[in-house]
Amino acid sequence: MKHTMAKRVVSLLLSVLTVVALLPASALAVGQTVQGGSETIQLDQGSGRERDFNKGWKFDLGDNS
Repeated sequence: MKHTMAKRVVSLLLSVLTVVALLPASALAVGQTVQGGSETIQLDQGSGRERDFNKGWKFDLGDNS
């Protein structure tokens, strides 16, 4: 009888932990907002690629005879 009660307690504990793990983290942090400062990003336009890897590409369909 004692062994069966221990199995039920372990089963209940694992079930509760599984449900808690499935809850979204945002539900635990209600009303809190994380916001960083502004950031400036510089893009280098450059002169283009040195090699065009897509020039003249074709599918290799194999021998269809």
